[in-house]
Amino acid sequence: MYDDFFESMDQPSIDGLNSYLISHAAATLGLKVALSGLGGDELFGGYSSFRQVSKLLKIGRSIPISTEAICRIEGVIRALAPRSVSPKLSNLLSHSQDLPSAYLLRRCLHTSDELELLLDLSWIKAGLGRLQTTQALQNTIDALSKGNCGVHAQVAALESCWYMRNQLLRDVDWAGMAHSLEVRVPLVDCRLLERLGPAIASSKPPTKADLLTSARKLPPQIGLRPKTGFSTPVREWIADEVGNSARGLRGWASEVHRNFKGLQRATAL
Repeated sequence: MYDDFFESMDQPSIDGLNSYLISHAAATLGLKVALSGLGGDELFGGYSSFRQVSKLLKIGRSIPISTEAICRIEGVIRALAPRSVSPKLSNLLSHSQDLPSAYLLRRCLHTSDELELLLDLSWIKAGLGRLQTTQALQNTIDALSKGNCGVHAQVAALESCWYMRNQLLRDVDWAGMAHSLEVRVPLVDCRLLERLGPAIASSKPPTKADLLTSARKLPPQIGLRPKTGFSTPVREWIADEVGNSARGLRGWASEVHRNFKGLQRATAL
């Protein structure tokens, strides 16, 4: 199933396996349309990023220190403990001074320091120069968080316009279409967002009760259901800790990595 999963992508993705598997299960049952709860975490602050970004900003604002001093401290940390200290931890000070940087540290797969171990320096320079990620994140906040919106509303804007739009919605689309399944996302609805907008921007984030008030003809039992996650045990699969169906995944991933490194060297030549 691995090959079919990757062949179904219209472009590389780090996510989508859970949507792919559940779409496969739904199609096996003969379903043609499914409802997704995608968008709920962005509306109601369900992600840990809502809490963690706020904590990062409190750390940065409580430590009055110059940018030059931050660079020196983080450089010393990386030099003294390159393997024992997480790259994200070593970038904590530099990424806790403003909200875009804090959000980027929370959501990025690799820090700029780590990229040097994965890609050619010319690729990194060209890519970062073209993306201007931190400034793009700030532009999103400026465009969608007018007025005196708090951290919660700003993180909600970033999660919706970046992680959800560029990652989750795209992955749900191709994963569902790979099995001829139409996945509908009622929580990503402009009219619903308009109704909940004032609550999102307020000091008191919206709750399920606000959703029930904003929506129409929803049974009250829905408000009593607990939150459930939607994830797959990818880490265990890669570690070959779950059954024979996962055997060989680590070897397959290693082969893909070797092929990529070979392509990278050939491109550099």
